[in-house]
Amino acid sequence: MDLLVLPLQQVDPFGVQQSLGVAGRAVAAFLGTLIVGALLLAFVEEWFERLLGVVDDAPVPSFLWGIGTLVGGLISFVISSIGVGVHESEALVSQPERFAFR
Repeated sequence: MDLLVLPLQQVDPFGVQQSLGVAGRAVAAFLGTLIVGALLLAFVEEWFERLLGVVDDAPVPSFLWGIGTLVGGLISFVISSIGVGVHESEALVSQPERFAFR
């Protein structure tokens, strides 16, 4: 077996993602976000307050930075997806045995 394919087949070796289900994963994501927010408030409160003050003082530039970041992230995602698709199609043509079902 190809050593590069082996880690991709063991994404969830213990079945944790499957056992949680959609609701369980949503609750876990919410709790993770809540914990990270609590840690931010507990350990870097001054930085957090300063950042909140900037957003309160200038909401329009903050909103525009957020929109710009979203657009930049979407463009990066599209370019990455195209690159992966081109790479996989070239691999499919040059090494079709890698993609055969066994």
